[in-house]
Amino acid sequence: MNLEEREPIRKIKGAKKDKEIIMRTNNEVQNMLESEENLDLWKINCLLYAAALTISDESNGPKGTKMNKKESKPLWQKRIEFRIQDLRRNLSVLANFKITSKEKGQQTTHKVQSILDKYTAEGEESSIDNVMEQLRQRIAVFSQRIRRYQKRSNQFSHNRSFETNCKSFYRNIKGDSSDIGEIPEKEKVEEFWKGIYEVPTQHNSEAGWIKDSEVTNNKMEWTDLGDDELITTIKNLANWKAPGPDKIQSFWFKKIPSIHKYLTAEYNKLLNGKEFPPWLAKGTTYLIAKNRETGFQRFGKPEKSRNQQQSKQPQPEKPGNVKQPEKSGNPQ
Repeated sequence: MNLEEREPIRKIKGAKKDKEIIMRTNNEVQNMLESEENLDLWKINCLLYAAALTISDESNGPKGTKMNKKESKPLWQKRIEFRIQDLRRNLSVLANFKITSKEKGQQTTHKVQSILDKYTAEGEESSIDNVMEQLRQRIAVFSQRIRRYQKRSNQFSHNRSFETNCKSFYRNIKGDSSDIGEIPEKEKVEEFWKGIYEVPTQHNSEAGWIKDSEVTNNKMEWTDLGDDELITTIKNLANWKAPGPDKIQSFWFKKIPSIHKYLTAEYNKLLNGKEFPPWLAKGTTYLIAKNRETGFQRFGKPEKSRNQQQSKQPQPEKPGNVKQPEKSGNPQ
């Protein structure tokens, strides 16, 4: 199957049943890799894609099934909100018990007494007003704790965004949202970037700083990649970022560890002179609008427009053509 014929792989929730499916599939991939004789990078990629697609289909069900997306909250926030709900429930019971004028039932009285005993210290007299005030203060404390934790979580997220992508960080801070108005034509965009990437450039290999660095810096000896280096690199990748033409997200490289040592071996072969497969050099380019003017003129301003602007500027006249002011009786 070619890269163009592959269908996208759907995300999975990561539930307990998904972990069992991933473990079982990883073992099957391990057996297939061990039994394969002429193994190369393309076969490893195809096997990983088949494994990821199988896990995704088994986890998400038949294609076309719509899954209800729920707002995901961190576990710490869910725990605190559950405690707040419990406090509010108890506060509501006490408030209703206090204001009701009807005869209290035995079950309600027992429930109120259990709440009073729970929030009254040993040796103190239980009072509905004191317990209600204590519940209000606890609700305020937990609500403030959520706001404080959210502020710290946002701060951590901003720090991480600044380290990985400064432009995206400042764009989010300023709240700049570039609505796509005029979509540039594909042919013009390709022509523009081909003029940059496909034009060979000659660099000055005799620059002085190059010779100075060769003298001051010791020559590094090349060593093959290790499994630990590959695993560390894979761990630092984002799980569900947009994949390349092979349609495989980074999540699957993490969850199918049986391919790691085989990937390392194939990468070392490429670095040591093996022929580079053309499919590995393919990529997907996404155009990101930086402002509201999304036409082609933002990708590259034609030279003629610059010349036209220069021609509109006033040009100084030659010394021989300077006109002398006419004499008149009136001062100029």
